[in-house]
Amino acid sequence: MSFEKENGMNVPGICQVEYVIAENVLIETDTEANTATLTLLNGASWQTIDLTNASASVKQKKGRKTAGIYFDISLALKIPKNRVEVARELEALDGYGLILRCTDKNGEVLILGLTENPMLMNDELQIPSNGYNGWTFNFSGQYDHRAYYQA
Repeated sequence: MSFEKENGMNVPGICQVEYVIAENVLIETDTEANTATLTLLNGASWQTIDLTNASASVKQKKGRKTAGIYFDISLALKIPKNRVEVARELEALDGYGLILRCTDKNGEVLILGLTENPMLMNDELQIPSNGYNGWTFNFSGQYDHRAYYQA
């Protein structure tokens, strides 16, 4: 295995997260190139989730079972402060399968979820006596391939 030396900047972090309801997107994947091409349907458009610095993280964990290799893919979003507008907006997505488009600070765009196997959301509100105060939204799914890069 040989990797080219990377001489550019490597800035950590996710700077933008967008979503679309899975039934409103057609995804064509190229497994060999590890890319996906997305076509929005039914007049749909990408909806942006406003982020604060260092509030989003993507995780891909490879696992093995007798049926083969799988990847647990997740996105965690922290949205500070207990606010009714956050509860209304993001809880309105509860029960929908979503396709997420995550752009990192190096300009790479990861596509999380597939039309036939979208990401699902869970949430948690924390109001401690000290420390982090706010919402944590977790989007997750299990796939037979790593997350695709946008073609």
